[in-house]
Amino acid sequence: MQKKLKISPALRNVVKISGGTILGQAISIVTLPIITRMYGAEIMGIWATILSVSLIVQAVCDMGISSGLMLEETDRGVDDLYRVISTISMIICLIAGICVFPYFKFIKMEGVFDALLQSFLVTVYAFTVKQVNTCYTWLNRYKKYNILMLNPVINYVTVAVFAIGFAILGNTKYGYFIAVILGQVLTVLNMKRQVPKRMFCFELKQFQYALKKYRDLVKFQLPNNCLLQVRDQLPSLLIGTFFGNTVLGYYSSVATPSMIVQVGASTIFVPLITPLADRLKENDKKGFLDILKKVAVVFAVLSVLAVIVSALLGEWFLVLVFKEEIRPYTYLFVPIIISTLLISINACMFPVCTVLREIKGQLAVGIGGIISSWIASVVCVKKYSMDGVVYALLITLGIQI
Repeated sequence: MQKKLKISPALRNVVKISGGTILGQAISIVTLPIITRMYGAEIMGIWATILSVSLIVQAVCDMGISSGLMLEETDRGVDDLYRVISTISMIICLIAGICVFPYFKFIKMEGVFDALLQSFLVTVYAFTVKQVNTCYTWLNRYKKYNILMLNPVINYVTVAVFAIGFAILGNTKYGYFIAVILGQVLTVLNMKRQVPKRMFCFELKQFQYALKKYRDLVKFQLPNNCLLQVRDQLPSLLIGTFFGNTVLGYYSSVATPSMIVQVGASTIFVPLITPLADRLKENDKKGFLDILKKVAVVFAVLSVLAVIVSALLGEWFLVLVFKEEIRPYTYLFVPIIISTLLISINACMFPVCTVLREIKGQLAVGIGGIISSWIASVVCVKKYSMDGVVYALLITLGIQI
């Protein structure tokens, strides 16, 4: 009975965050077709490239030490580490924005202004995503779930209102980009109501202390985070490079609804990281395993349902949302759902490994993933276009898991 009472608050927290996520995803599903028709596949393809580059940058801009927020022993230590992470992230994102300019200018063949704008968007989006993730970890540690549950609603409502508004006003080239950035900024501001007000730190001693204390995370978590994101984003980047923004836009349109699965898996699992860490500190192995078993059962049931629903209704839903022009690509939906489920399983394993301090194992998996992803992506994407992305992901994820 005592164990049930310990676990039940965690389950209530899952329900809380799930409610906000479901509402946010519902808003996204309703407004996505309107936004896509207003802006067109090419703009969506350009954003897909910006998004992929940004996600790689945000994976490395914290030097891998964000996980330390869950491991830090004192409240003062958590606050200091948050400021160190924010400062390092800002500096690396600014540097990354300069470094990615040649990619947009000479590989994507964009004009100078567009290349500069897209590089700037990478800087801003990568930093705000990292801030959202860092604040999320901080708030999750202190169980501020009432704040967290609002994030998806704030984000998706902001994107919908501003994206549609800009399109109505005639700004169908940059309006969507601005709307997405505004969604991230307002989400961060919502979280900052509880997170420490001081955001940056420029005391060299604090940087040295944090990097020394969490040197294992820097040595192993940092490269692993980078390898995982490159693995996930490489196929999409290759589509954009080989076949252009419009083709990438169609692929991202088909793939976007599958993100509901990944967000749902994260929503279920993330609130349970703190209880898992608590069980480990208490040396309660049975309680630790009980939580993992329950999560595995729930995830297995939801995975089967997701595949069945996508197989039965996927084509109908995509055509309803994006009209007939998407029909030639709807066959990709079920394989994308399966690969998304595998990504979710893989992603949920890594926080467990971090809690267990099995960081070297994560790095080994990451190295194996990037090697297989590079080989599979270059061969499959070049030969099979959008089909090749799915083939490459399934091969890579199968090897990693």
